[in-house]
Amino acid sequence: MSKTLSLVTEAEKAQGSDESSFKLLLWKAAAEAEFLTFQISTTYGLADYDLGEKGEENIDPANPLEAARSALEEAKSSLKSDPKEAYRASRKAVSILRTTYADIDKPSKQRVVSSPRNE
Repeated sequence: MSKTLSLVTEAEKAQGSDESSFKLLLWKAAAEAEFLTFQISTTYGLADYDLGEKGEENIDPANPLEAARSALEEAKSSLKSDPKEAYRASRKAVSILRTTYADIDKPSKQRVVSSPRNE
């Protein structure tokens, strides 16, 4: 969990300076958070646990990395006492990080790629 938090911190530092570094760190943080969630799920038998919510209702769009950090810290503090809460919080962090990455990656997704024609 500390690696995921560290990557979020690095992404926060890179935000606004070098977009490619920021995007890479954000992608790494999302991947690490996804792996963390998988570990919680398999360790505590939560593979079939349905959250029933998306988890992005109260997120400040101006500071999504702060919200992701908060969710990860919540997961860390509740892991031993309430694994379901830790799972929910880590899923929320994954959702925030993925959404943030998708939002900054949208312009590059709009490129049109044509396939070669048979002549």
